[in-house]
Amino acid sequence: MAEAYFKDALYEGLSLRSRADAAFDACYVYAMALLGPDSQGRPHPHPDILHRAAEKLGWPQSAMEPAVQQLHARDDPLRDGSRFESLMVLARRIRGAI
Repeated sequence: MAEAYFKDALYEGLSLRSRADAAFDACYVYAMALLGPDSQGRPHPHPDILHRAAEKLGWPQSAMEPAVQQLHARDDPLRDGSRFESLMVLARRIRGAI
């Protein structure tokens, strides 16, 4: 599933906002895959998944900040795709670590 989101984020035919959402979804699902069964038990999406993935990877919590910010802005109808690049960098990092 994360790979599908990752591919969607790369598709230039989508708006930058949609691509940023797809990049976030890729980050999140990669983080869930990294945590395995430990990712269950919380409503999704939840910032704790991102924080625990950072911890498991030995990364500072701040490494997940683009995804956490996107998560908090997820329901904002005025959000734009300004986090797209940083989310793609993060998605690639997480993807490479699993």
